[in-house]
Amino acid sequence: CDWSSDVCSSDLAIVNTLGELAEQASKHDLVIGIENEHACNIATGVEAAAILKAVVHPNLQLVWDPANALVAGEPLPFPEGYAGIPKDRIIHVHVKDCHMEGHKPIWGPVGTRAVLWREQVAALLADGYKGYLSLETHWPGPNGDKFLASTICGWNMRGLAAG
Repeated sequence: CDWSSDVCSSDLAIVNTLGELAEQASKHDLVIGIENEHACNIATGVEAAAILKAVVHPNLQLVWDPANALVAGEPLPFPEGYAGIPKDRIIHVHVKDCHMEGHKPIWGPVGTRAVLWREQVAALLADGYKGYLSLETHWPGPNGDKFLASTICGWNMRGLAAG
């Protein structure tokens, strides 16, 4: 079955389980954040939108990761993947950047690859997002210096978030 065509019977177990989990979380004033992750059941923006449409519960929210959507095969996580996601259900955003060579992600400095971060951040702000942007540096950095990679990505992200 394919999330892009609404929820089918093979996905009902996921929908039911997430609904039950969200209900249990509400009793403890907790929120469940599901991340779109290319190695899991909900990988793209389209899939995330479908699951949020199927499980309408305020205690089930989305951790939006456009780079994961790109790696999962969504050619334009922004604006296309992002378009269908209920904006009031994004609780957190993961920030990393890459482009694809075949099926392999090539990680690089935030704001320099295929994820349209400047446009994505502008849309988040315009849509009233008030949550965190969490840096996930996957790029190994110049000469394999991961600390420098995170520093560069952090400065880039700061500039993108400043508008």
